Amino acid sequence: MVYWANGKYIPDGYARLCWLLRDVRAKRAVQMDPTLLNVLTGIQAYYYAYGVKGPLIVTSGFRTLETNEKLVGEGAARNSMHLYGRAVDITLPGVPVEHLGRVKQYLHAGGLGFYPNKHFIHVDTGRARTWRG
Repeated sequence: MVYWANGKYIPDGYARLCWLLRDVRAKRAVQMDPTLLNVLTGIQAYYYAYGVKGPLIVTSGFRTLETNEKLVGEGAARNSMHLYGRAVDITLPGVPVEHLGRVKQYLHAGGLGFYPNKHFIHVDTGRARTWRG
């Protein structure tokens, strides 16, 4: 899905990505942070260059306040970047969480949470920070 080409955003592609990253429980989408999409593209491009062609699997994108509140007991932050379209939780089959996180760190953009027991990383465009869940 192309959301950027020839130096500009492609509205249809961007809108489709925002819909894919919607809160599936509430069936609501928001405009996702383009920087976040660029980080995801960078991660996927890195692995593609090394022959890992599987898709990034997003386990959580945008969340409504109601959805996020249901997840607070499982470790979600009350003021999560997911609420603002600035975070996703991802995994890549066959790639260890630690390696996926190191590739994200190399891109120097926002926060990174490692969740090895749940096999995903949290990626956001907030302030730079790292944690383990």
